[in-house]
Amino acid sequence: MTTKRIVLTGGGSGGHIYPLLAVAEELINLAPKFQFSLELFYLGPSGNYDKTISQAGITPSFILASKWRRYASINNLLDIPKFFLSIPQAFFKMFLLMPDLVFSKGGTSSIPVVLAARFFRIPVIIHESDSIPGMNNLFAGKVAKKVYLGFPRAKQYFNPQKTEVVGNPIRRELLARKVSREEARQKLGIQQPDLPVILVIGSSQGSQNLNKIVLAALEFLLQKAHIIHQTGKANHERVAAIAERLLQGKSLPGTYRPSPYFNEEELGTALSAADLVISRASAGAINEIAAFGRAALLIPLPTAAHDHQRVNAYDFAEETKGAAVLEEGNLTPTLFLNKVNELLAKKEQLARWGMAASHFFHPEATERIAQGILETLSHSS
Repeated sequence: MTTKRIVLTGGGSGGHIYPLLAVAEELINLAPKFQFSLELFYLGPSGNYDKTISQAGITPSFILASKWRRYASINNLLDIPKFFLSIPQAFFKMFLLMPDLVFSKGGTSSIPVVLAARFFRIPVIIHESDSIPGMNNLFAGKVAKKVYLGFPRAKQYFNPQKTEVVGNPIRRELLARKVSREEARQKLGIQQPDLPVILVIGSSQGSQNLNKIVLAALEFLLQKAHIIHQTGKANHERVAAIAERLLQGKSLPGTYRPSPYFNEEELGTALSAADLVISRASAGAINEIAAFGRAALLIPLPTAAHDHQRVNAYDFAEETKGAAVLEEGNLTPTLFLNKVNELLAKKEQLARWGMAASHFFHPEATERIAQGILETLSHSS
């Protein structure tokens, strides 16, 4: 067995960390076939997922977090020195680790790591999840040996000789939680089997604007459906309190289940139970919807970099014919409610949409990325 060191890097959000964890798990699974013993490291910003990274058998090492926001914010000025300070941090830590390969998921904090890899002549492989790449992956793609993509549209931005569309990685643990609708609803204690289930997901941190729209329409929605609502940890107490006041003393057919955050088991159960998923249009959210074969109403985040969520949403809807898109700029509680009612009234269409959405999911994506990383290591030995 030959020992190989791999550094995983990316921004600190769930959209970066969860795909890294999925690929890391597959790397560990496939490494013996290549006669490799792996040492995995995470080099990036510290955040909410530090414990999760360590529990996955990955040694974390942190650099200063920075982010460029595409809207006016004092934090942009504060993050400029953080970014430049993170560069020598990354160079020093990469010198100490001296890995055999770097796998990057993008994000501003990945750039110092990619720069250090370039300086030390360490091969870089990247994965871009979205239809429109971020600036960080556009830069990293120029020095990467291989570029893996989640959406076909992104191929135009990279060298076609080293680009491959594979889909987006997903955690095995989440897929393992997929069960039948009946089993999921029984697990959730949903008694009325004839009433549809709506799952609302803002993002890993929740969405204040989406929460407001759901609360404004809540009483009317519960006349026709059960609602499972991921509010986000920061918003949960407020949303739950408002919902309690709105529903106090009212007997409605549907039940309302707010939750601050879903772990893999909870998310798998909620997706399995749902007839319709109302969600932001991050690549990760779309991938999970497709993996579970669910119809979707996508509401893209308007402040997403390069408007990539809007493009993600329309690409997914156009390719699969398994989703509708509502843009937040035009969104009112009345328009939202009318669209949801329209979709719920067409049960057969929702079932067809779910089946169509499932064809967008690439179950082999994680394995193909891990295989490519290990093959690169094998060729460079």
